Amino acid sequence: MRTPQLAVLVALAAISCGSPVGPKYGVPNAVPVAAPLPPAMMDSLWQAMRSCSGVVTADSWRRIAFYAVPGDSFVYDMSRPAAIGLWVAPHAIYLAQGMLDHGPSSAYTPQADTGIYAGTVAHEMIHDLLQVGTHPAAFWTCHHPPSPGES
Repeated sequence: MRTPQLAVLVALAAISCGSPVGPKYGVPNAVPVAAPLPPAMMDSLWQAMRSCSGVVTADSWRRIAFYAVPGDSFVYDMSRPAAIGLWVAPHAIYLAQGMLDHGPSSAYTPQADTGIYAGTVAHEMIHDLLQVGTHPAAFWTCHHPPSPGES
């Protein structure tokens, strides 16, 4: 049962090497997980990020494969600071397990999320919507700019 998962991770690592944000050294020990927020929250967050980023697409957040990485943060590139979230083209999001363990704030709304949890998911969703590893103006428009140290 683990062989197909390993094959997917190896394929993702191979594909992501050429990605602008792809991990140069891979994301070790990542395991597939279900959506990090309840489906209704994911729908709401996706629609909010689509709207504020200006992306018109019929696609759903369900196109994204989510992975948990052990620990409170992880290193995917030795030249960058540790991360709690990472988008890898075309549709993969890696999240630190420590963040997943704490879950979303009970007061969560896409328009007024002050928690790091949903904010990280939203930030990585914007990467997926725009299909870029950089941080154009949409990140600030959507109120999810990069963390200090990110390019």
